[in-house]
Amino acid sequence: MPNYQTLQYYYVAIDPQEGKNNFAGGAQDNGVVLRDKARVMGTPLVDSNNHVRLLGGDGGAVGLSKSSNDQFLYGSSQLGEIRRIRLTSSFSSTDINPNNLTENDEGGFGEFVTNLRLNPDNTEDLYYVNFNRLFRTSTASTVSSNTWTELTGVAQAVNPSNPGNGKNIGIRALAFTRGAYSNTHSLFLGTTDGKVLRLDDPRNTSSSTTPLNITPTGLTGNVQDIAVNPINDNEILAVVSNYNVVSIWWTNNAKSASPLWRNVEGNLSLPSIRSCQIVINTSGVDSVTEYYVGTSVGLYSAVGLDSGNPVWQREGGSTLGYAVVQSIALRPSDNTLLIGTHGNGMYYTSIGRTRGPDPGTEVFIQSLAPTLTNGTVNYIVGNLTSVQKIVVRVFNTQGQLLFKEERGYDNASINISRYPAAAYIISIMSDDGKHKLSEKIIKQ
Repeated sequence: MPNYQTLQYYYVAIDPQEGKNNFAGGAQDNGVVLRDKARVMGTPLVDSNNHVRLLGGDGGAVGLSKSSNDQFLYGSSQLGEIRRIRLTSSFSSTDINPNNLTENDEGGFGEFVTNLRLNPDNTEDLYYVNFNRLFRTSTASTVSSNTWTELTGVAQAVNPSNPGNGKNIGIRALAFTRGAYSNTHSLFLGTTDGKVLRLDDPRNTSSSTTPLNITPTGLTGNVQDIAVNPINDNEILAVVSNYNVVSIWWTNNAKSASPLWRNVEGNLSLPSIRSCQIVINTSGVDSVTEYYVGTSVGLYSAVGLDSGNPVWQREGGSTLGYAVVQSIALRPSDNTLLIGTHGNGMYYTSIGRTRGPDPGTEVFIQSLAPTLTNGTVNYIVGNLTSVQKIVVRVFNTQGQLLFKEERGYDNASINISRYPAAAYIISIMSDDGKHKLSEKIIKQ
């Protein structure tokens, strides 16, 4: 059957270079695959959506480096195996597992789904997880098995009772401050027993440095993923994959000694939450921070988490459906968002466009007002010549769709006078899904 998607991705990664929509993923039973629009091992592809398998077995975490003379893919397979793969005509694959790892019961070196994390903006910085132990290199393109540095202070913080052999507790989430590296950057870690940790200046700090425990009060379960605001690392999301626990946590002072966290599940308390990202949408006049979570029943987004009662809306419609969204990767330079599902393949989209400060740059929607109204909300469109049609939707605060209409890309109004006095979410999206504006409106 054509276009029948079945790949079950554990992790996905995006080429860090703006405009290069080359993607990698580690998939159950299908190893590590690469979608490269330009070339694979020097050979041009006829179909840009072809994926080439570069590692066998069960794929795990992946990363793509920046390209100069060489570009590398860092891939993994089950039970702790990691390899560096050169993606040029001189293709080669090198085993780079650190030496002296803790073995699992099957004779491997980690959990079944191998966990590594390449810093997406500083791609010589690579981290490898061996249960509660963390290994670091700042020379990923040349690292060998005996040149890694173990961050012993991390193992101590993750499992104080058994830091040398903590197979019952592991590191699951790793997330970085975005942008060119400086000593103010941080590495955020989430653990399988419900801890959130922060390690400052992770590239340079002493290997024995103990990360700061910044776990929210009341968090229990497996911290599956952490997202960092790409322009402000004081704001992070942490998500928990367990059922029947608070699964979405948010703070906007993550760099303080004792961050103030908030439960931001809102109307999304039932699913298991598997992944998350924070996106700065600049398609309107004012930037809007959008939050995305991948769940056991699809992809959801929200704005205004500081309100304490966000409305999460399902994204992707019939394209993503209700597939498990296991992994989300973001390239902030052009807001390309990559979605890895467990059973329905891989997808990407653009969340607005990065807008510069100068007049004349592209804008999707110029204004949406008033936000306090007796019944009518007006919007003024921007200057995107690529947009012909838009989809206008109105939701209540429980996420129920009340109104949906496809319209031309023209100035118009939305009439909500027939609805009772309450808060509502108005969403305007281009029909190709590349541009979106969401705003909370109060009906008096």
